[in-house]
Amino acid sequence: MESDVIITRQPKLSPGDCGLSPDTTLLQVRHQWLNAPGPAGIRPITLGQEGAEMPDQFIDLGEIFFPPGGAFVTDGGSSTDSNVPAQLSQANPQSAGACVPVGKEWQAGGGPGGSSLLIESVSWQSIAANLAQLPLMAEADDPPRTDFFAGAAAGGIHLAGQPSTTPGLVLDYISYVEGSYSNFTFASYSAGSGPTYVVEGGWPTFVWPGTVTFQANCVIKFRGATGLCLYGFIQCQGTQDNPSVLTSYRDSQYGDIVDTGVPAAGDIGTGLYIYYACGSCPTLSGLVIRYATNAIEWAANCFGTTCTIANCAFYDCTTGLYADGANVVIQNSAVNTVTYPVTLFGCQPAVTGSFGQGYPPSFATSPVCQVVEQGSSVTFTAALSPPTAATYQWYGENGSYGSGGWTKIAGATGSSLTVPNVADRTEVEVFGGNPFGSAGSSSAASVVVLGNPAWTDWTTLIANTNGKTPSVWSTMRLTQPPALAWNTSSLIWGKAGYTAISQVNSWDILSNTPGVFPVTALTARHGYTRGHGMGGTRTNNPATSMTVYFCDPNNTVHQVNVLANIVRYDGVNDYTVLLFDSDLPASITPMQVASQPQGEAVQLATQQRAYPYGGVPGSVALVSPIPTYAFTPPLPFGFYYNDGGDSGSPVMVLATNSTLVFIKGTTTSGPGSQSNSPMQADMDTLSLLGNLNPANYQMGWLSIE
Repeated sequence: MESDVIITRQPKLSPGDCGLSPDTTLLQVRHQWLNAPGPAGIRPITLGQEGAEMPDQFIDLGEIFFPPGGAFVTDGGSSTDSNVPAQLSQANPQSAGACVPVGKEWQAGGGPGGSSLLIESVSWQSIAANLAQLPLMAEADDPPRTDFFAGAAAGGIHLAGQPSTTPGLVLDYISYVEGSYSNFTFASYSAGSGPTYVVEGGWPTFVWPGTVTFQANCVIKFRGATGLCLYGFIQCQGTQDNPSVLTSYRDSQYGDIVDTGVPAAGDIGTGLYIYYACGSCPTLSGLVIRYATNAIEWAANCFGTTCTIANCAFYDCTTGLYADGANVVIQNSAVNTVTYPVTLFGCQPAVTGSFGQGYPPSFATSPVCQVVEQGSSVTFTAALSPPTAATYQWYGENGSYGSGGWTKIAGATGSSLTVPNVADRTEVEVFGGNPFGSAGSSSAASVVVLGNPAWTDWTTLIANTNGKTPSVWSTMRLTQPPALAWNTSSLIWGKAGYTAISQVNSWDILSNTPGVFPVTALTARHGYTRGHGMGGTRTNNPATSMTVYFCDPNNTVHQVNVLANIVRYDGVNDYTVLLFDSDLPASITPMQVASQPQGEAVQLATQQRAYPYGGVPGSVALVSPIPTYAFTPPLPFGFYYNDGGDSGSPVMVLATNSTLVFIKGTTTSGPGSQSNSPMQADMDTLSLLGNLNPANYQMGWLSIE
């Protein structure tokens, strides 16, 4: 809502004609408010310049508030359609170079009948030159004045039927209906749980007359020419190490990813627009603002108040500080890739200090994962700008991998950190040390510490990865019989036991889905698959025999039928053992087995469908204890991903003699121990059902402890 009083003629009398001093005389416009609510808050302000200061108020009526207004000259050339709502923008006395602030005062009950008054005042001296440019008032006497407080016009309030086309001096006020919050806190961001704030819409998107708090590590992203307009109290809790971040919605370096596009200067309109916040926010600190047209615009600072920007950093912006009539002190703050660090505009702004040249912001980086032998010394080196800004926090895990319980055991600052004699899994978090470098961003570098025999298994595995790929098959066509061919570049190709892996059976062919029931041969007559989804614990002779297909090293396909099976899915065991109708040929080698390792084991798992990797179905990937984020440089065979249909597929250890050793299935249980194996007992039961001697069909055990 906007109200304009336009003076179109020079007044007949000046203050001097009335015995008044032009320096202290005010020209006032008084508005009567009927049934106005009591003010929710009034904050005094001092406008103008020293020697000509004038009182003003921020007036908050709860649902409506009044920011500062200004007097300006109009040439009357504009025209407004009376049926189209006016497009309002916040009044700025410094716009168009006028420098004529208008003060306000709310007098509750100061009008007739207890009505309220909104009194607008402007210094006569500040508008005298503008008045002198207007036409002279007619010499004839004015008609008699009616009652000054006539009350509301009959018929309600309407938009003006005709626009004003007469040049004049405009004294105006603007009020806003609040659609935002009186008080608001931008909470700290935490990876995985947020929050990341996204601000959308036109300028100004949010306007706060109350207290706004920016917690350390909060992340606010803007889409479009948006910004935060604040004229209440501001609390900045960010620091150099843990700043509050305002950035583009395309910026993936901070907070959650909103858009994968490339951010650029101007993605934000004005990050923070500080509007007449006299005395309420003496310092803005710990802020990082990126990709803005103006990182901070400080508008029309009040007389006698000087505000501060401290420990802030602005990146990839057109302007760092846009001082619009404000008095600002810059302390220990920096800019990088900012076209205009400081722009001055309006009535005699005064900026003390300057921005330093910061470093481009970037995440602290270090090797993401290292696997070392117990007792080794490990050195972390951070890639930072400058490198000496890195801060390291070194944590050790209480217990085995995955058990949690990280404890901070050391810390250091510098270009590198050496962790000696590592005995447990260790994680080092690397932080940027100030807002001019990585601005509090961090990366975690994990060390997986392996003792023997896991370290031996790991080095064996790595030695076998050169030139290898994750794809198990070069050909897999679901014909009957299927067409199968091994990928000779696969990580498992040629390792003892690899031909025991079957990823195609007659059920797969019928459903056109390879690997739904993966089978691993553990003796010449017995296969292994999952227990869950197979109908609960039971012994069963299938009504419809399932055919399982194995492929030998020469890519010849061999088939066996299932005569019987025993399902175990009882809360302790989760597996199914199958009895084949004939022995597998000598070219198909059953896989040896071992108990589940007690310590940190380096394991592989086959995956039935290679959708995450592309290409033909079937792949092999790394399982625990190696974390699932990428190595630097990346390992060639990827990481374990449990795809649909993987349940029961073999999880293996690659032993030093190039033997694949079965220890369990994916999400299913293993053979137990050699002295007490319920799975071997079930195989013996099946052997007796098939009139076989169980002693001839025992699993081959290999110790990997």
